[in-house]
Amino acid sequence: TFNIAAVNINGTGPVLNGMSTTLEEVPGPVRNLTKIPKNNDNSITISWDPPEPSDGYTSISIYIIRYGVLDTTGEVINMQNMQKTINSLDPGIPYYITVSAGTTGGNGSETEIIVFSKEE
Repeated sequence: TFNIAAVNINGTGPVLNGMSTTLEEVPGPVRNLTKIPKNNDNSITISWDPPEPSDGYTSISIYIIRYGVLDTTGEVINMQNMQKTINSLDPGIPYYITVSAGTTGGNGSETEIIVFSKEE
């Protein structure tokens, strides 16, 4: 909680009572991260379900997708949908992809999947 008052050369104004806020909890990991069959050799489409519901947060504000060839230090994508097509990939190479959910309280743990852009 906090209180606030204006102060100037004439003195202090009336004190207004503030309110306290609590950050939302960090969400758990996303569930059911899977690769969806795709249209071509140069893309991967993934989908996932949101984390288990919790009383500690009201909604997921963002999903963070990281991907790369040797690890997930490649491109980072911030979005609100639960499906993403990643384009311009090299066929037949394994890509490491992680997805995490975020709230105003922070980002949850990452869920990882390793996929190939070309169907095996």
